[in-house]
Amino acid sequence: MKFTDSRILLPTLLAVTLGACSSSDTRTPVENRPVRQSELVPTAQYLPVRELNDAGLPVRYEPTPSPYSQIEKQVEGNAVDTYIAARRAFNDYEFKRAEDLLQKLQDQHPQLSGPLVMRGDIALARGELEAAAEYYEDALDVNPVNFNAWVRLAKAQRMQGQFQRAQNTYAEALQKWPDGAELHWNLGVLYDVYLNMPRKAQAHMEAYQLLSGDNSGEIARWLEEIRKRTGIETALVVKGPSKDGDEESQASSGPEQASNTVAVKSAEE
Repeated sequence: MKFTDSRILLPTLLAVTLGACSSSDTRTPVENRPVRQSELVPTAQYLPVRELNDAGLPVRYEPTPSPYSQIEKQVEGNAVDTYIAARRAFNDYEFKRAEDLLQKLQDQHPQLSGPLVMRGDIALARGELEAAAEYYEDALDVNPVNFNAWVRLAKAQRMQGQFQRAQNTYAEALQKWPDGAELHWNLGVLYDVYLNMPRKAQAHMEAYQLLSGDNSGEIARWLEEIRKRTGIETALVVKGPSKDGDEESQASSGPEQASNTVAVKSAEE
């Protein structure tokens, strides 16, 4: 399958990639940055719940918007021009020119996280995986809701063989935005291809479909293949009204219905 971490978040070039706003202009020194734990952090609590109406039909799920969209964005025109020039240089493999432009941006606009993300991309293109991860961490110090940086950080960790740390990075990002479709997708790929956890992979890939509405053939085929391995028709929890009017949760496991406890357990195994 080809859907690895290449499905990087690409909402808009300037609003999100440049990362205009920050909670602080001061980056955390590397030596003071907390080390993410290596033991797997649970992720089932970030899965969306599918609801049914009284007729038993699915209720339209309304994803919460990205926290980044709630931030007021103010980017000066010269910063935008410099960033675009750096992006063009990067695309043309003129990494030194791109770095010079990005350094200029960082010096003039230290509140921007986008230049740090691109510095990480340059390091990644050069095979400098540790340096790339550091740049993505720096970007998150500036703007903790730059989800491009979260996905790229997990990718750099995965490329270093740090699969559990990559999983925890996705978990940390999902804590900030549980309805981040691309976060669920990339986490599902990590579970299936690198961690051999198909049940978790199925749950997060189904979450991606629900949140994004993307039911393209290749994604559907991947999920179909996973379902054959897990024997689970639907891994996401489905909540509907019970006969006595109280809500009950259930997950489809083949033709039978399992309890919510079983659903969450299957996603976490």
